[in-house]
Amino acid sequence: MTPTHSRRRFLRSAGALSASALAGGLPGARAQAPKAAAITMVINQSPWFDGFRQLVALYQKETGNRIELDVNPYAGALEKIRNSLRAPSGTYDLLAIDEAPDGGLAPDQIALWRRLGLEPQPFRNVTYLLPAGKDSLRDPARANCYAPQPDLMKSKIFAYELRDCIDKLDAMLADIPDEYGVLDAIVGLVREGLEGNHRDWQGVRTWQDLINNSPLTRWANGQAQAPGALQPRSIQRFFRYLRKAVYHRTTGLFVDKRNHGWVTVRDVLSRIQGGHTYVVDIAKLHDNEQMLVFGDVVRTIYGVFSGAGEMGIDLGDFDEQNYEPPKKVIIFVDELNKYAPSDRGKKSPILEDLLEISERGRSLGVVLMSAQQFASAVHDRIIGNAATKVLGRTAPTELTQSSYRFLNDDVKMHLTRLDKGDLVVTHPIYRQPIKITFPRPAYKQHR
Repeated sequence: MTPTHSRRRFLRSAGALSASALAGGLPGARAQAPKAAAITMVINQSPWFDGFRQLVALYQKETGNRIELDVNPYAGALEKIRNSLRAPSGTYDLLAIDEAPDGGLAPDQIALWRRLGLEPQPFRNVTYLLPAGKDSLRDPARANCYAPQPDLMKSKIFAYELRDCIDKLDAMLADIPDEYGVLDAIVGLVREGLEGNHRDWQGVRTWQDLINNSPLTRWANGQAQAPGALQPRSIQRFFRYLRKAVYHRTTGLFVDKRNHGWVTVRDVLSRIQGGHTYVVDIAKLHDNEQMLVFGDVVRTIYGVFSGAGEMGIDLGDFDEQNYEPPKKVIIFVDELNKYAPSDRGKKSPILEDLLEISERGRSLGVVLMSAQQFASAVHDRIIGNAATKVLGRTAPTELTQSSYRFLNDDVKMHLTRLDKGDLVVTHPIYRQPIKITFPRPAYKQHR
């Protein structure tokens, strides 16, 4: 939703779209179509999406009005719309946290910030890391993010070549069942061959090379004997999943060769600077791509603080004498349950990394902060290691879960009736939970 549109105006504009589409074949439809400001419409990648896109193109041609299609994976559109409707202004992302809010903050909100001893102002020293998309191949300056496109002076576009993913193939294939560890074994062979620069693997530089001209290809075709008990059909299965992730079910994040102006997440975060904020946008990526990027963020930052050699990560020259990491870094993630689920049977390839951070990270200066609708959906070891918990209005059914057993019944009853903006904070230094009122953000919220 654009900055100047309320939801009511959005619905009026959407109604104008429907009316104009029906009138498109009538004489004079172009002249009669109502003029509307540009709007963004959330839609999923359903089987009939191409037909709808053609309808929108016809509407734009006939009326001159502009429609931005916010295309999401089939199962993700409902969640995107639900979260937007629950937010005060239909916020989609954090790509404007260095900009002041339109019209400024209300006087009462400014007073709240100042009572906290803080001056309300946008974030400073912000770097936006934006994923490449399919349109980026035609226009390297265009990122795969929600309109409007952020200023490239403060943004960097990232993408993944094969060599960038050697140690993250497990995250790419996270949603694939691997009960007997066969895919994990193949990933290990690929990593060993590429990282070790073995002779048979030296010519493997791109995703196409890995699938069509690598030792795996010869093993899959029966031209050579695969190591151990690895069967050709298992490698062929690995190739099917890899093709799907890299070529078929992709937003354009994977490339055989990056544009010279693009970066990798590791390039930027392995030289993370104190006093800076880094926003990594994954909103329009598929689930497996989000897992890959988040795993890259977590492993890179933790590698900087704990020592890359200890984790088996090559971060290049991040530990040169002329670079000193900040004393502390906060990793903030939305919906942590996606990466560290409470379901013991549901494995996440970066779960062990997150558990390590939650249990040992504070001693190294790495703090994990997350926000989710249901704390009960997050791994209990992470919840147990969280010293500070902040709770908003919570449904009674959620409060019956074991994650909330530290609260007494009176506090639980109070949580079901909290107003918007009211929160309850718990910490070991407080004998009782404390109710607080959180001021509105001092940055722009417009999507």
